[in-house]
Amino acid sequence: MKEVTEYGKLQRDIRNEAKMSIRELAERSGVSHSYLSQVENGTRSTPSKEIIKKVADALNYNYFDLAVLGGVIDRNEITLENLKEFSQDLWQQHNSLMTTKAKIEDIISDMKKRGTAPEELIKDNNQLDEQILNLEKEMNKIEEKIQILSEGNGEKYDIVLFDEEGYAAKQYIRFSYPKYQKVDIDGEVSSRKISEDEAREQFLSLEYLLSMDEEILLNKKVLSQYDKERALKILQLVFQKEQE
Repeated sequence: MKEVTEYGKLQRDIRNEAKMSIRELAERSGVSHSYLSQVENGTRSTPSKEIIKKVADALNYNYFDLAVLGGVIDRNEITLENLKEFSQDLWQQHNSLMTTKAKIEDIISDMKKRGTAPEELIKDNNQLDEQILNLEKEMNKIEEKIQILSEGNGEKYDIVLFDEEGYAAKQYIRFSYPKYQKVDIDGEVSSRKISEDEAREQFLSLEYLLSMDEEILLNKKVLSQYDKERALKILQLVFQKEQE
């Protein structure tokens, strides 16, 4: 047996965490059961980006995070053009799902007029509603990232963290931090340029990080908004008790 790829391990972990069988993942993604199984047991190498997009959608997982964490693409390769291309793919998927939904609803309506109760079709329609909702959330995230990159042209500050020796440090860590941030003014989503001092202060603020509408990873898992709010409350309680 070949060694399982990083992507194969990640797909299996995310699928198990979602309590989804390989067969169910195959049904939702349109990728064959045998192919997905081979990816996870190491008999097949990392799939193409097109297949990863289908799997990510079926798992309700961000495609770029799945591809980056799975070692398929480098995060630095994610450009404005990538995001726009991905956005177009999502719109095509959305239009396809909406067309399918309309056809199913027409069939349900006709069957109800005849006095029948199409329970399976109603179930399928409800699942489509969930898929469409998840897809629209993903589309909104991508559009926000496109807007920020378009406004700031991807400009970033280089933030350097020195060790305790200060400016003479032999060891340091360098991070990139965006110069433009999303802002919501009276319901209008826009972006603004921040100063380098403000960027550094925000970067070093755990409270700010957990309150941001950005994807934060813990053990290769993207934390939900609920997870971030809970983590922030726990930290606030811990340090409040220490100060008392």
